[in-house]
Amino acid sequence: MFKDRRHAGIRLAEKLEDFNRCDNCIIFAIPRGGVVIGAEIAERLNLPLDLVITKKIRAPHNLELAIGSVDPTGNINVNQNIIAGLNISSDYLQTAAKTTTAQIKEQLEQYRKSSHYPGLEQTIAIIVDDGIATGQTVIAAIGFLRSLKAQRIIVATPVIAPSTLSELNKLADEVRYVLCEERFFAVGQFYRDFAQVNDEQVMEIMTDIQRKDEN
Repeated sequence: MFKDRRHAGIRLAEKLEDFNRCDNCIIFAIPRGGVVIGAEIAERLNLPLDLVITKKIRAPHNLELAIGSVDPTGNINVNQNIIAGLNISSDYLQTAAKTTTAQIKEQLEQYRKSSHYPGLEQTIAIIVDDGIATGQTVIAAIGFLRSLKAQRIIVATPVIAPSTLSELNKLADEVRYVLCEERFFAVGQFYRDFAQVNDEQVMEIMTDIQRKDEN
């Protein structure tokens, strides 16, 4: 059990200690909750912090069910079994992906002032989130950073579902975590305080990071 996201970030930073002051490492936090975790790790390990935003595509009649995800370029990753089982049309997927991509670009402009990413050749990209359940957004983030030619991709999270860990181990170069419990129902069950992180908090963290980098 973690007290809150900052406490989880401290614990996760211990699992990443070998990347302390790494010259070619970048933390890519997934908003919103992952930004609090990522900022804690970046500060403790003296690493730069950036954001990677991917979003779930939700089923048309069940907004709680993720049927896939989309990255900043509009690239779609879908769960083919769910798509087939629910008979979801390609038209729905394309429309949902277009709408979701626009939301991603809007958030990127809001949080990091740009939706453009440079190439990541020779870079170790460390994707950070506050917890991973189905892994849909992380899968999309891995694919996006691969497209930018990242040398290695590490997924780091305080808590992860066992079935998702097995899947991500096939996609990322490495997965690091603090907890992986069989009785996994939701990420929030592992936090005493799992209050929602808002836009203002994310922008405050990113502004503070930028200010420190300039100094």
